Amino acid sequence: MLKRSKQFVQVAWFLAAYGERNLRGTSDPPSELGADTWLEAYEMFYPALGDGRTLQAFSNSLKNSRDSFDSWLRKSGRVGWRNEEVHSEPAPLSTINREVDAEFSRLSRNAAWKRIEHFAFPAKSDTATPASAVIEAPMARRWDHDIVDDIQEIVERKALEPTTRKSLIDARIGQGGFRSQVLGIWRNRCAVTGCTIMDVIRASHIIPWRDSSDHDRLNPYNGLPLVANLDALFDSGLIAFDDYGEMLISSELPESALKSLSVDACGLRTPPPSDMIPFLRSHRAMYFRK
Repeated sequence: MLKRSKQFVQVAWFLAAYGERNLRGTSDPPSELGADTWLEAYEMFYPALGDGRTLQAFSNSLKNSRDSFDSWLRKSGRVGWRNEEVHSEPAPLSTINREVDAEFSRLSRNAAWKRIEHFAFPAKSDTATPASAVIEAPMARRWDHDIVDDIQEIVERKALEPTTRKSLIDARIGQGGFRSQVLGIWRNRCAVTGCTIMDVIRASHIIPWRDSSDHDRLNPYNGLPLVANLDALFDSGLIAFDDYGEMLISSELPESALKSLSVDACGLRTPPPSDMIPFLRSHRAMYFRK
């Protein structure tokens, strides 16, 4: 039986609470997901929460967990599970389901979505993903198939301890302990601008995920918290930082682009820690487009 973590149950609650009523009198997945079917919606959470189980087992379990809330969330439009002895009454919730229901019932729809959105990944398909299905998580770049493939690779590595698997997934999407530690090094602000608005700061790897060992994928000194425009420039190799934190700008980046992006060559707010310098050197050598 699939172990249902608190995050898993939170996702199930959101799916039950905010399924969209349709003209057929049934419900569609919440609009935040951009999913056309319930099966597609379940699949979107599989890379982050599948915990090594088959996709079918995960989808069935998530559906069952969603259904368990339906009788308690009348607005869902679905009947849900009923009490076996008194059929007119809802089936009792498990302890963890009661805890999640009590917690999430106090949240607005947007606040509840913010609690779970970083677990959602667009499902793969043979056709291009429509714009409506592109999910943007705060502080993380748009999901693409490279990220989905990386998460799937982590899920399929049976030898990983569950805590390590979760840490790697969080690090891949710029969340969890990796993000917290990266931000902590820079006093919870952008390392260049000093911006403290968390929704626009990305905790990205200096040496990209694809070229890092598991150890360096979780190493906070292989990360920089940057506002979105600087993060994109750094990730593309159009800017870099020297050993003292001064910003280096690629010759491929015209001055007009710098102005439109509100970028100046001010560099890091403080010199980089000694443990970060080797990563910055590797970034300059391997990725910086001089």
